[in-house]
Amino acid sequence: MTYLFLLGGLFLGWSFGRNNLSNVFGAAIGTRMIVFKTAAILAGLFILLGALLSSSETTNAVLQLADIPSTLDAFLICTAIALTILLAGRFGIPVSIAQSSVGALIGWNIFFEIGNNWAVVKEMGAAWFYCPIVAALLSAIGFYGTRFLLQHVKIPLLYRDGIIRTLLTICGVYSAYFLGANNMPAIAGPYLSVDALNPHIVIVGVGLAIALGALMADRRVIETISSGLYPLSPIEALVVVLTCGVTLYCFSGVGLQNILMEYHLPTFPLVPIPTSSVLVGSIVGIGVAKGHSGIHWSTLTKVVMSWILIPIVSGLICWIILAILNKGGLVL
Repeated sequence: MTYLFLLGGLFLGWSFGRNNLSNVFGAAIGTRMIVFKTAAILAGLFILLGALLSSSETTNAVLQLADIPSTLDAFLICTAIALTILLAGRFGIPVSIAQSSVGALIGWNIFFEIGNNWAVVKEMGAAWFYCPIVAALLSAIGFYGTRFLLQHVKIPLLYRDGIIRTLLTICGVYSAYFLGANNMPAIAGPYLSVDALNPHIVIVGVGLAIALGALMADRRVIETISSGLYPLSPIEALVVVLTCGVTLYCFSGVGLQNILMEYHLPTFPLVPIPTSSVLVGSIVGIGVAKGHSGIHWSTLTKVVMSWILIPIVSGLICWIILAILNKGGLVL
């Protein structure tokens, strides 16, 4: 029965993979540089590796939000998060697992009248605010750097597509790795605080569910990213994918934090960040670098509004689920 309730995390992992393939390979798929199935397999594999090898710091941040005592509670929280993601997916909106997870954990705390760790919530909220700005700055720098490089290094047209495709694949798996390191704790976090569960089994199980979800990815979300917000060329797609990976690394990598601290520079908080925000920031950075030309502001407004609504909706869904079960005598 203990591991039966892990189905909530598996369902959430599947929803995450289905919705978030666009965040690491959407631009590459949209420009027809990488085959959908290949991208899905690579994304699933490297998300799992990142979760297993580099997610300890972001896991600590998530565990500070709530102390989940049982697999039933974890199951209900993950169900609320997954329902939020599926609801957003029906409207073709890229949604962040980090924001959904934090919203559901806050809703759980409120229902049981447990004090929220607002210091950690504020730290995450601040990171959510400036991570798209960081991504936009990095993508603009990458755009200008790439344009300068192409002006001075002539690549024969016969080899250009092959080189871009290879670089997109490398940057895609790099982004997938740090997506797993940064966002896996937001999925598996509720289960990792339950003593009865083996954390490695939880992470591997959720990772496999993510891979399956990626193979069944929502193509409408990919279309929103690849063409609905801003039409990208293959070179611009490469810059966007690399920018996403570097930004995720900034909020996940202990090595970078140690380097910045050594030189007494401001550090990035090691917390889960909204990958959809990072991706949108990267794409907008390209558009701004090109003089705002071609940005679909209505689509951007729709995505930005989702950043505000998703935590609220997720918390409300979690609270409603608990209230219904409590009224029926199923939750103490």
